[in-house]
Amino acid sequence: MNVNTGVLALAVGTNMQAFYDGMTVVGSLVIMVAVIAATYYLSRWYAGKMGRSVSGRHVKVVDRVILGPGSAVCILEAGGKYYLVGVSDKNIQLICELEGFEPGSPEESGRQASFGSILKGFLVKGGAADNKGDGVGS
Repeated sequence: MNVNTGVLALAVGTNMQAFYDGMTVVGSLVIMVAVIAATYYLSRWYAGKMGRSVSGRHVKVVDRVILGPGSAVCILEAGGKYYLVGVSDKNIQLICELEGFEPGSPEESGRQASFGSILKGFLVKGGAADNKGDGVGS
């Protein structure tokens, strides 16, 4: 009897140890999934806050297009006027003032005009007519 009781206790102890090991693995997986999900949602929230904080009190970035590593073209609003600005790692250059430019929301126009079509329209109208041969718009 004594031998059977010892074997039974060993079997129960082994099963309990396996149960605890399994619960440890499941608990670790749940915590890992929770950390990954929290990281995902926090990064999206933070990116949303950073995207809105581009504008200041007097200057607003209306639109921006990345042209390549370290370079972009932006439409800025300042004092009720709109400007086309080239931005690189080491330089910021005013390209032209966008006279007659009216930014519209996609809801107002029914569809969103691309930045390229807006830029091309202003270059064709003569906003940059004195810069022929500089490679812009060709």
